[in-house]
Amino acid sequence: MITLKLFPKILGVFKNENSEIYKDKLTKKCYYYKSKNIKKCDDWVSKVYNSNSTEFSLYEDDDFKELLDWIDEKVFEYCENLKMKTNLSDKYAWFNIYKKHDFQEYHSHPESTISAIYYLKGSEKSAKTHFIDFEYQKMNHKFNISDYNEDNSSSWYMPFEEGKLLVFRSDMFHCVEQHTLKTDRISLAINYK
Repeated sequence: MITLKLFPKILGVFKNENSEIYKDKLTKKCYYYKSKNIKKCDDWVSKVYNSNSTEFSLYEDDDFKELLDWIDEKVFEYCENLKMKTNLSDKYAWFNIYKKHDFQEYHSHPESTISAIYYLKGSEKSAKTHFIDFEYQKMNHKFNISDYNEDNSSSWYMPFEEGKLLVFRSDMFHCVEQHTLKTDRISLAINYK
C-alpha cells in the first residue's frame, strides 16, 4: 500500500543548545518591560501578561538580537525544508509571562504566514502548548484509533523545555493550558508576514 500525506500541518521543533547564555539577561529584560507598563494586548479572555502591541517589538532591543537571529535562522530552515518561499523580513516579536492559573485560549495568527514560540524560562512542569485541527476533530471521534500518533491525531501538545523553539504555519490553532506552578513561565512569540 502507498500512503500519501495530503495537506499536512507541520510543526518544526528546534533546540537551542546555547539557551543558558542569555536566558537570565532576557528574563530580566522581560520583567523590566513589564514594570514599565509596556502596553499589552488585552483583548483576550485570558489575562496573561504579554507585550504584544503595535508600539513595541523585541526586534527593537539589541539584547534580544542574538536569540532572535537564531530564531530567524531556524524559521528560514523550516521554510526551506518545506520548500516554502516566503518573505520573512516583515516580522514582529513579543513576550508572555504566565503566572499561576494563567492560560491562553485557542487562537491562530491570521495576519501572518509563519509563527514561532520560544520557551525562554520555566520548569519542565510548566504549562504545555496545545495544537488542534478543529476540522479533523469533528471526524476524529468517528474512528476507532488504537494508538494515537501525529498522523492520526486531531490534537497534540508540546511540553515546556527551556531553549525549545516551535515553528508552524500561522493558521494552526494553538493554546497554552493553565499554568499551575508558582514559578513563572516565560515565552517569546514571533510572527512573520
